[in-house]
Amino acid sequence: MNRVFAALQEIDGLRSLMDECSQDKDMIDMANNELGQAIDEERRLHASLLKSLLPKDDADERDCILEVRAG
Repeated sequence: MNRVFAALQEIDGLRSLMDECSQDKDMIDMANNELGQAIDEERRLHASLLKSLLPKDDADERDCILEVRAG
């Protein structure tokens, strides 16, 4: 959970850096690149967090074969 908050703080920091350095093209390019990576990381962490909240089922680890017939 702390990693999600850290990623969100990094995203906010990068956005404010881009606002502050609006004249420096190199700084904006670097911050934009890092912002994309930070957003991807936040999405990955968010998905992992949601997956960990799902209830576990004993049948999830088992293999099965499902046959569907018309009729």
